[in-house]
Amino acid sequence: MFLFASMLLSWVAFARVGFADQDAHVALFPWIVSGDLKIDWALHQPVPWRTPECRIAGTVHLGGSLAEICESERRPWSGEIAERPFVLFAQPSLFDSSRAPAGKHIAWGYCHVPNSYNGDAAEVVRRIENQVERFAPGFRDCIAGRSVMGPN
Repeated sequence: MFLFASMLLSWVAFARVGFADQDAHVALFPWIVSGDLKIDWALHQPVPWRTPECRIAGTVHLGGSLAEICESERRPWSGEIAERPFVLFAQPSLFDSSRAPAGKHIAWGYCHVPNSYNGDAAEVVRRIENQVERFAPGFRDCIAGRSVMGPN
């Protein structure tokens, strides 16, 4: 609860102060030590989720056990990235066909990384896509293209 509350207060203060520079934000709020790495995907087809309910969800939270999710969220605090990151995954073209060409789809997902992470983005992409593949076997075969954005 403390983490959520401090993050919320940080975001509110950040919006009010209006800093465009993340370093200024971190200087004011040093307890916020995680950033995120986001991937936007262009897909040939919908994501082949193993669980049918995920096929009709706008957002899917990908994690294993509670212990695995907690470990994934703890790692950025020590400057590391989890092998199986907790991934927030959205598939907006399921509900808005104007977001992709006819018969195609888009999706995006992100996981937390250490703030100002400057490590191997390709490795984080591999870990995120492995996590999606874990719950949607064949996901990689759906990918037509990707764009990666990190915290820097």
